Amino acid sequence: MTPGYERALGMTLLRGRAMTANTDTTSPREVLMNDVLAKQAYDGADPVGRAIDWGGQKGWTVVGVVRAVRSQALWKEPDPELFVPATRELRWSFHVVISTRGDASTLLPAIQRAVRSVDASIPISDVATMRDRLARAAATQRFRAALMGALGTLALVLAAIGIYGVVASSVTRRTQEIGVRMALGEEAALVRRRVVGDAIGMAAAGLVIGTAAALLSGRWISAFLVGVSATDAKTLGGAVAVLVVMTVGAAYVPARRASQIDPMVALRSD
Repeated sequence: MTPGYERALGMTLLRGRAMTANTDTTSPREVLMNDVLAKQAYDGADPVGRAIDWGGQKGWTVVGVVRAVRSQALWKEPDPELFVPATRELRWSFHVVISTRGDASTLLPAIQRAVRSVDASIPISDVATMRDRLARAAATQRFRAALMGALGTLALVLAAIGIYGVVASSVTRRTQEIGVRMALGEEAALVRRRVVGDAIGMAAAGLVIGTAAALLSGRWISAFLVGVSATDAKTLGGAVAVLVVMTVGAAYVPARRASQIDPMVALRSD
């Protein structure tokens, strides 16, 4: 890396200082490391100012610690990384990172011309903005998320239809019972509350079984998740809350219909 690389990528400097200019192999042997490596190698102690070996060479000094970033894949935890001066590491290719406040896509032609003005023989490839790179990196996960979201929505709709059908059938079978209760003076609000309560009771058993199945099968869907656990309490709690709301909504129409039954008609029904 070269001085300013961490600022261009938006890395946060946690301890120490940034790397100074390293123009040749006689410059100071300074390195930066991310906080993952600092925690692994120094057990949480401050590594700034300590000596470290790199590439079989001694005399390197840690001058700063930066916050780790996901440099390999967005769905993987950051790896421990050590950053050395570009003049000390011979490579066949380099990545040039440029930070700008304007529209980066309009600067790409100017950047290519600037590189060619230094050395026209240098091949330039894979030129893209950071936004485009992030979009490509997340494309697979977004497709999976959209697919899982569509399947989840379909399952939710089918569950609501099933709940409505079961509750409506239950109310139909209890027509005489409801008529007797209303003939004896039970209020319509109590009828609605009873029907909705019975629906919630039936749904509660399914929610318990479904939550247990979700916890047991969580490891199979962990590959589709980024930044959230398959057993995340907030996610499971949100899903349960949505199903409870859907249950109440699906049960309300049959409950309202039951509360409007004429007791005499209900008593005469088979």
